Amino acid sequence: MKQPSRFRVLTIIFQEREYGGFYSYFERYSSDLSSRGVEVYILTNSLRAVPHDKLSMRLHIHPLVTKHRFVFAVRCAFRATHLAIRQRINVIHAFAPITAFFGGLLRAVSGAKMVVSMRSNWWLEYGYKQSSARSFIRKIVYRLYPALGVIALKLSDAVTTVTNEQKTLVAEITSKPIEVIPNVVNMSRFNPNVKSDRLRHEYGLIDKHIIMFLGPLDPTKGLGYLIRSMKEVIAWKRQAVLVIVGEGPIRERLKMLVESEVSGNIIFTGRRRDVAECLACADVFVLPSLTEGSSNALLEAMAMAKPIVASDVGGNRDVILHGVNGILIKPANVQELSLAIIHLLSKPEEAQKLGRNAHQYVLEKRSLFTTQPIVDLYGQISSGR
Repeated sequence: MKQPSRFRVLTIIFQEREYGGFYSYFERYSSDLSSRGVEVYILTNSLRAVPHDKLSMRLHIHPLVTKHRFVFAVRCAFRATHLAIRQRINVIHAFAPITAFFGGLLRAVSGAKMVVSMRSNWWLEYGYKQSSARSFIRKIVYRLYPALGVIALKLSDAVTTVTNEQKTLVAEITSKPIEVIPNVVNMSRFNPNVKSDRLRHEYGLIDKHIIMFLGPLDPTKGLGYLIRSMKEVIAWKRQAVLVIVGEGPIRERLKMLVESEVSGNIIFTGRRRDVAECLACADVFVLPSLTEGSSNALLEAMAMAKPIVASDVGGNRDVILHGVNGILIKPANVQELSLAIIHLLSKPEEAQKLGRNAHQYVLEKRSLFTTQPIVDLYGQISSGR
């Protein structure tokens, strides 16, 4: 159902980190919306949220670059109110608790409708972040975020989630329409035909068995358990190396967990742009999350036919069928994690079969990106249906 181009959508993006899968999603989201005739206004503190190479007449960028929440909130309040009224915004689309709460207030002032997209389990995510935060103020902020999210969900006109589990949680809070719109992967960029030994040559890993994690280094990812599991894996096979690709606030703490006898077998690469080429070097991909929405990195590894070990949480269990296209393990379980990795390394034929099945699953069910369901939802709430 093609929607008329009358929609004017305001999105407010405040990102604390300059990494993670949200950026790639948002670039595709905003570009696809504009191609469908929707006017998209973006208020953001991060220029990475702007799809520079796909700018169009229907994408309107209003950067408010700052790392300080309070400064952003004050500046955003004036700019967003001005935009909402002057540009006659139809829909406010929010992606995080704090921006959703602010969007709810703006909705009351402007008369626009609001859609909240819940891309992770806010209660668990910010619970883990609060427990690991070192500053008192940050602990308070992380404690407040889920409460603001609940208020925002109640103020919304519709909600989207990326998993059925999240839909069930949201349905306990609001009776507004809830649409499950799963993440998808760009198969033209991530596929088994991508071949590269760049990472192996760069770190001298030509003859090594690479176990790889790719993603943000934050408390929700369970990386401490993965690092501890490597002691048993390396004792079984000295050629095994854990490569952690990504950046995040707990990187230095993770490095302190690495014991001296395995320090040469655990590598932190930092953030890299050659993500597909890095994944091409992996023998096993591991996602040991304690909580998870829908991991882009997991879908990308599946698309590249990599054998997967993932924790049995959130969106992981939506895409991984244990023993068919990957291995699911209990979260926070070092022994299960190490045994699963050893199992895949010791049975290469089975590992390859799981990888092929993972690729086929993503190809069939998670490869088509479209914002049409979102545009339809805009139309539904705008018309009052």
